Amino acid sequence: MKYGVLFSLTGLYLWFTYLGNVILRWVKKKEKWYDRYILTLKTLYHRFSENKNIILIVFIINVFVWVIVNINIIEYGNLSSEYLWKYPYNYVCMTEEKYTDEIHKVIKEPDEKIDEYAYIPLISNDGGEYVGISEDSYNKLTKNKKEHIKQGEVKAVLEKSKQDDENMFQDKHVYLKTATGMRKFAIKKEVKEVLFVAQQSDIIRILVMNNSDFDMLRSLQKKNTVIMTQQTEKETAIDEGKLKVCEKKYEIIGFYKGSLMKEDRQDDLTTLIFYICIGAFLIISGIMILSIKIWSDISNVSMKYGFLKKIGMETKEIKKNVKKELSLSLWIVFILSIVISGGALSYITWNVDWLLKKQVLITFFVLLLFQAGYIILLREYGWRLVKQQIQGERREKIWK
Repeated sequence: MKYGVLFSLTGLYLWFTYLGNVILRWVKKKEKWYDRYILTLKTLYHRFSENKNIILIVFIINVFVWVIVNINIIEYGNLSSEYLWKYPYNYVCMTEEKYTDEIHKVIKEPDEKIDEYAYIPLISNDGGEYVGISEDSYNKLTKNKKEHIKQGEVKAVLEKSKQDDENMFQDKHVYLKTATGMRKFAIKKEVKEVLFVAQQSDIIRILVMNNSDFDMLRSLQKKNTVIMTQQTEKETAIDEGKLKVCEKKYEIIGFYKGSLMKEDRQDDLTTLIFYICIGAFLIISGIMILSIKIWSDISNVSMKYGFLKKIGMETKEIKKNVKKELSLSLWIVFILSIVISGGALSYITWNVDWLLKKQVLITFFVLLLFQAGYIILLREYGWRLVKQQIQGERREKIWK
């Protein structure tokens, strides 16, 4: 990765160094076109060659802010898009079957559907704790998946992102404690999939079992336990305060989508603030570089067009050429930044949710318009300074 970044920066520098020369040589072959725009092309070549390092720096700042900072600020600032995959249900709890009626009483809306899935707590010979569910429950949870588990086999499900490197087992077998002693199960396969909740601090490690194996082990348990899930669009249907009182009274383990997402958001606030700060710093740095670039050109441009005014160039023509010359290199880096950043954003957000993509694009265009407006203001300000210097030189000569 680091070598890729290094090669990219080296390629960019060489591209910016020789691009102006290549374009000018190509244009020279088009004699009629070259003769007509010779002044503009000479100015373009001179400005590009003289300011290639500044152009490269501003280009890198623009692309980094418009793409990397933009995407991260929207991603970390958007609660729903970042964490929805972890919480398929609004409420999940693990309890004894005899207490399920107490949960139903707390739910405000009587029509709200709550699903129940029988489970058994399992412990392996090395002390690992797991939740066992039947293949029927797994197929119901995964909607239309027809998973068949043979007797003596289990399917391991780790409730984490598919990109996560963690694994549940290193071996091909697991030994589970039962009322009749240790029992060996072959691990059919291991997957990363969210069935209930993917909260990292209380991760639920699931073992999917053959229906017969599950029923046999469940019959050996002293308590019949279930996992209850509720998916609702009405947030008011879940009275978190009353549910927590109920959980404490009956030793129920509960997970609340809203609360857990807020915890995740708080954990990422530092990252969000970091990207906002670095974005603001780079935008201000880019503004300062553009301003210094304009100010550094004022003296030379004033001398050049002061002389042209003496030999008869009209003020209207001087104004037009001064604005063009001062802003030419700024518009070059602006257009290159739009092309590269736009292409990068299109590629990165190709398969992203439309709402998130829309927010990224809106931020991109706001940043784009902000810089375009600032370049226009700088161009006007630069012309005023040049005009003042030309008039000041004339006054000095009159007094002399």
